[in-house]
Amino acid sequence: MEILKLDHWTKAAASIGCAIAVAALGFGNNEAFLVGFGVALYGLGEWVNHPIHTRFQPGSNPGQTLKIYGYKRHNSFTGILLAVAGVVVTALGAYTIYLSTQ
Repeated sequence: MEILKLDHWTKAAASIGCAIAVAALGFGNNEAFLVGFGVALYGLGEWVNHPIHTRFQPGSNPGQTLKIYGYKRHNSFTGILLAVAGVVVTALGAYTIYLSTQ
């Protein structure tokens, strides 16, 4: 269950987007669904582009080993495609919300 921890902003964005999309479906709001789905796509794309990197380093005490990890950006075609699609879908949803208020 380690992969489900919301320990990075990309996972939080994907989760919030999914929550918005599911809630919008429940209320029958297609415009809000597009925004939520777009945010989820963007979060997933950035999650793919920020894989976790782990390395071990000797500590200052004998026999001590330090586990160092981070989310260094590493672009991939899939990640960029998902992120761009997320921005487009979010913008489309925001535009349809704008049009519905006019």
